[in-house]
Amino acid sequence: MADTSARALLAKAFELHAAGRAEEAESFYGQALAIDAANADALAAFASLRLSRGHAADAIALCERALVADPRHAAALTYLPVMREPLIAALPSTAARVRSRNRHGEPPEWDETPVTLADLAQLPLVIFPRRLAPGFYDIITGCYGAAGLTPRIGQEAIQMQTIVSLVSAGMGVALVPQSLRNLRRTGVVYRPLAERAPIVETGLVWRTADVSPVLAGFLDVVHGHAAALAANAAANASA
Repeated sequence: MADTSARALLAKAFELHAAGRAEEAESFYGQALAIDAANADALAAFASLRLSRGHAADAIALCERALVADPRHAAALTYLPVMREPLIAALPSTAARVRSRNRHGEPPEWDETPVTLADLAQLPLVIFPRRLAPGFYDIITGCYGAAGLTPRIGQEAIQMQTIVSLVSAGMGVALVPQSLRNLRRTGVVYRPLAERAPIVETGLVWRTADVSPVLAGFLDVVHGHAAALAANAAANASA
């Protein structure tokens, strides 16, 4: 009976989705998943709908659940690793205790002085909600755990820009990919970790059998960018 109910709700969700009635479709997807939380078709379709409505973090989380529910979906996808980089700390400049100042008397945006996780643990942690990015969440909390520490979660946010803005407002600290130090915010100082920092990977996923001319052009650009990053990393490693 439960399976029949879920199928009927999912059929209605598909119908509303195709008709462009997004809010109603979301309601039926949610009801179907409440009955059958591991329905890969519902998860994948719901992810597509959330992405079309500008909720990328939700879409990623739903896709991850769909791949776990039915690994066969992974066979239809192609993955391109773009870059690998360590996590660094983003701290409010008032808590960073930086040793240098710029010509305006302000702390620099990047300070080479390492910071320990023990120092960070004294401040609230700003982080992605686990339900939206379980892998990334576990890497960050695992980093604290490996040092024998328990992070004090202060705020959760679903975008890196928001996380850094919260740090700027003095709401806490964050562990972010190193490339994020290019996202400059007044009141934020980025510092390397004294402990061995976890490496995170950014990549691109697309449906193998659905490559439009626009996507093909974009993939060429990303391939070139990824090759340049790899060459730069190799040159730095040999220097």
